[in-house]
Amino acid sequence: MAIGLDYVQLESWDDAQKQLLRFLKDFPDSPAQDQALYGLLTADMKQGKLADAKKQLSDLKRRFPLSHATEEASRLLAAAR
Repeated sequence: MAIGLDYVQLESWDDAQKQLLRFLKDFPDSPAQDQALYGLLTADMKQGKLADAKKQLSDLKRRFPLSHATEEASRLLAAAR
């Protein structure tokens, strides 16, 4: 997952998506799933994929309602509207 988040920092959105989606699939029980979803949401937003970003936020809210990542993602998406 760290590589995917590094790609987010580098603004390499396609690479970030590939790495984060792979992490979400390969490690479904990882405690870092919320961070991966947040990174994926960020990459989607930066590419103008608001529908996909909304899906990531929905997943975050459903699976991690108390996570800091969920709170940050909600703010990020609200600011983009």
